[in-house]
Amino acid sequence: MSLRRKRKTAVSALTGLLALMMATSTTAFATPSCLSRSSISPGGMLRQFGSPLDRSISLAERDLSLRDALERVATVAKVRLTYSADLLPRDRRVCLDVDKMTAGVVLTELLRNTQLRPLAIDGENVVLAPTRGPTASEPAPVEQLRSVSQLEQIVVTGTADGAKKRSSPFALEVIDGAALVRSDATSLAAALDGAVPGIWMWSQSPSSTVGRFGSVRGASSFGVTSPKIYIDGIEAANPLVLTQIDPERIDRVEIIRGPQGAALYGADAISGVVNIISRHDGARVGEKLATLSTRAGHSSSDYSSGTFVQDHSLGLRAGTGRRSLGLGVTVGTVGDYIPGGAAESFLGDGDVRLVGSRTILTGVARFSAKEAGTQASPLLSGLTISNPTSLAADSSQSLRQYTAGTTTTFMQNARWTHTLVAGADGYRMNGVASQGIPVPIRTDSVTPLAHSEADRTTLSLRSVARFGDDEGMQTTVTLGAEHSATRQELETHDEVRGGELSLRATSLAQATSMWSNTAGVLAQVNTSVRNNLFLSAGGRAERTTGFSAPARVSLLPMLGAAYVHERDGQTFKLRASYGKGIRPSTSALRSATWMGGQNSGLLSHVGSQLLLSSLRNLEPESQSGVEFGADVSIGHSLGFHVTRFDQRATGLIQAVGLPAAVRVGGKQPEQGIAYELQNVGAITNRGWELQTSSMIGRWSFLAGASFVDSRVQHVAQRYGGELRAGDRMLEVPARTFSLQATYASSRWAMSWTAARASDWVNYDQLALAEQRLAVGYDPKMVTGARLRDFWTTYDGATRLRGNVSYRFSRGFSLVMGGENLLNLQRGEPDNATVIPGRTITLGIRTKF
Repeated sequence: MSLRRKRKTAVSALTGLLALMMATSTTAFATPSCLSRSSISPGGMLRQFGSPLDRSISLAERDLSLRDALERVATVAKVRLTYSADLLPRDRRVCLDVDKMTAGVVLTELLRNTQLRPLAIDGENVVLAPTRGPTASEPAPVEQLRSVSQLEQIVVTGTADGAKKRSSPFALEVIDGAALVRSDATSLAAALDGAVPGIWMWSQSPSSTVGRFGSVRGASSFGVTSPKIYIDGIEAANPLVLTQIDPERIDRVEIIRGPQGAALYGADAISGVVNIISRHDGARVGEKLATLSTRAGHSSSDYSSGTFVQDHSLGLRAGTGRRSLGLGVTVGTVGDYIPGGAAESFLGDGDVRLVGSRTILTGVARFSAKEAGTQASPLLSGLTISNPTSLAADSSQSLRQYTAGTTTTFMQNARWTHTLVAGADGYRMNGVASQGIPVPIRTDSVTPLAHSEADRTTLSLRSVARFGDDEGMQTTVTLGAEHSATRQELETHDEVRGGELSLRATSLAQATSMWSNTAGVLAQVNTSVRNNLFLSAGGRAERTTGFSAPARVSLLPMLGAAYVHERDGQTFKLRASYGKGIRPSTSALRSATWMGGQNSGLLSHVGSQLLLSSLRNLEPESQSGVEFGADVSIGHSLGFHVTRFDQRATGLIQAVGLPAAVRVGGKQPEQGIAYELQNVGAITNRGWELQTSSMIGRWSFLAGASFVDSRVQHVAQRYGGELRAGDRMLEVPARTFSLQATYASSRWAMSWTAARASDWVNYDQLALAEQRLAVGYDPKMVTGARLRDFWTTYDGATRLRGNVSYRFSRGFSLVMGGENLLNLQRGEPDNATVIPGRTITLGIRTKF
């Protein structure tokens, strides 16, 4: 007897709606019996269910088959059903007229007079078990509470409208929103580093307004390696400015590592895709509408007397499964962990969902803001002329980021589904320090500010057609078209004259605006044979203007295959895929990150016009490669995953320092450094990713490791930097490890995360600063091949974080959290960066 596992989540409600459309076009075989509140006995209404069967649903549907009614309930309740189709009375017709009833009651009544009863397995899986097993009102055995086959998860990343993870030919990670809440992950770095092997984000200091990726399967650029980030399908104009998250507002985060996702997602998906999917559920019956969390504490520091930190958030959920609304606000402050390093942050967002008979409409709006002081390192205070404290007032930083858009899904019929995404994302940055520049040490007291901003609008249409059935052969065809327009504006405040470079002096405050457009079409075919063999092929053609003098056309292919074998409760999967991605030279990611104006001799000091001119003359960065992997599930509580990747990146862009006579602020020209953007050549990114998960009683464990070899394969003929063939790429850890342990009981909940990166090569910033201030300083000593003398190997950095909560009552909990429990303030990614020390917070979380 074959078991058919039914997948459901809120965002992938499309499958359930397909079933609904099929049902409405089917002739009834019998008079439907209607399920309503009045048809259920009072005792039946009072039955109690655990999660997820306690979720409130509302439905009004006429003349459905029992099978389609179960699909509809699962869609609205956001659960996945597993059952034997042979045990269902296939000719039974039903109707649903329920309002704010628990999914457990509805399923129990629908299954009346059958051999099946709903049994909750974990937070999203429900088994319709034979009646000889435990009933819904009885507790399931402890060993079954969290049993889950991860291959049956529904994902929307890497597909057009959602599919089982088992069909994915490439490694695809899913971080559940509940896991983010348990681990108290309030930043993207905290969410990814402990859960996704192959991705490493450096710890972000409070005075940093942009994130920094050390590795996404190696390096895909210099200083701006990053996956492409989406919020509910809306592309972020600059993924490095999206660092704050509210775990209470997230349904899940889906991650593709490597260029395999570029065939669907296009330019900038050179190293992967991160899709942040918001919650769209309503309030459950009997559950409070609002959640309030407030925490405060202390952060130790070797460079101040101690720092006061606080964080407060308020969330609201209202509505039903058919119509829902969510709002959230989070504010936080961090004191001077270094002189002048205080920061304030704000995050507000909202979401809405409307489910009709043929359409699903979701909307999202998000706004974040951050104000921060100087990033001047106290370790350099004795090496620079200017004192960090005196610079703080003149070098304040600010960031504003927004996202807004809608997704509309229309079910034309049982075969065709159309999805339209329209949205905008943008940011405004002032005085943000540059990263990816090898010598960022000031030697004058002038503190010029820079302003950068960008807005990206996206309009995407995708149509999906399904043929066949998943018992035999099923084929899904995806066709799509997308257009995005990006406006960038860069403004520098300084004056420069170049000696060797013969640069024209720029005005004191010069702004440069630039528009770019990208239009793409895509086609993809996915075929499954008996739900065991999965084949994928697709491609995307993109035409970009504004990135270079002539229009550029790129072809981005993807090929993949996966095979799944199941026997005696064990699942074995083999997968392989190939993909190619591209990043234009003038992406907002690079322009904003390298155009910060905190330090003299940076790109901003060669003039924004020259910068854009040099960018247009560069080849785009690209990466292509293959990955092979295997996934093994033993029973329901033990899993292993291994992936081997082999990728080649070409055209990577580096800011290469050249000696030049530089005039700053009207002073006489002095010897300095001007940076020229150059294509480096080709590098290889090869390595292994390992992950295992297990569940023992009330404990859950997730461990991961990655081993990366990122090396220069050859350098371009005109490249004038310090890299040579065979060199390791800078700032890429050779090894990363992580371990998460979670405990949950009726009262207590605990989560602990340890993550370590080790063995990377980067600049010795302290030695560079000393060299620049030495008597007889010559810029030639820190440019070109001589810059290799300032490379050093960093042994590693280990992070330990944890949180504990105790629930006094259903709506009130005491929470305590700890960050950087090992109290390491130095060591990543270089020897000049300082982060806050051990941070302990205490607070409450309540519902009302």
